[in-house]
Amino acid sequence: MKPIKEIIVMQSENELSIGDNALKSGNVGKARVCARRACMFVINYWLYYNPNIDWGKTSINLLENLSKEISLPENVRLSAKRLTARVGADFTTSYIENPLEDAKIIIEYFLNDNQIKK
Repeated sequence: MKPIKEIIVMQSENELSIGDNALKSGNVGKARVCARRACMFVINYWLYYNPNIDWGKTSINLLENLSKEISLPENVRLSAKRLTARVGADFTTSYIENPLEDAKIIIEYFLNDNQIKK
């Protein structure tokens, strides 16, 4: 079934909203999870139109493979890399991070109509 862009956008925005609330309450881990899920919806939408690419099914697989795809802009790859960075025992990464901003970079790129080959 062909995905409907408006629904994908709504799902993604919902995850970002939940993530924003989590970030405001100091729960960076939940914000990262929400950011990854928001990206997953949009990347899967894009993959529907690019069926010859298999980046996996989970948000982590999708983002890890995206981070290695040299044909994509560097800012998109770096955002994916930050979203998949392992956290330390103190639940921090080596990056100064805002997972929601990283997600927005990825989402904007993949929702751009120029990226969808219909």
